[in-house]
Amino acid sequence: AGGEGFKLRFMERCCVSKMEKKGGKVVLELLQRKEGEDEGGDVLSVECDSVLSCCGFRPNDALWSNLQVHQCWASSAPMKLAAALLSASGGGGDCLAQASHGPETLLSPEPNFFVVGMKSYGTGSAFLLKIGHQQVVDVMALIQKAM
Repeated sequence: AGGEGFKLRFMERCCVSKMEKKGGKVVLELLQRKEGEDEGGDVLSVECDSVLSCCGFRPNDALWSNLQVHQCWASSAPMKLAAALLSASGGGGDCLAQASHGPETLLSPEPNFFVVGMKSYGTGSAFLLKIGHQQVVDVMALIQKAM
């Protein structure tokens, strides 16, 4: 894959806090976190020729970790919405053509708690801002209905 002197360095659990070009190189300032930490970390400076980021996004669910929110084991999205997304996509399709899946998919066993926006899609990459806006409208309708 690489030519003469090619080196690849894997930097686990790092967050880029600063990136700048110096000459023909890229200088990164990284925060390297320990296992299980979501903030802080040791500051590292790394000079390199190029950067490859493999950042499999997973939303931080610490806010509801002690609540009764049933999450999909595959995507970390709330279960009802994850099931609706999976059945609607059929493994492909045009994400720009998607519509909201309705207020009922935002319900969870935890009373009056809703996960909306990007976090509601878990690790899924098909989230659109128009869907997030519709989710807020759907939640407001659920709250109004419950009053």
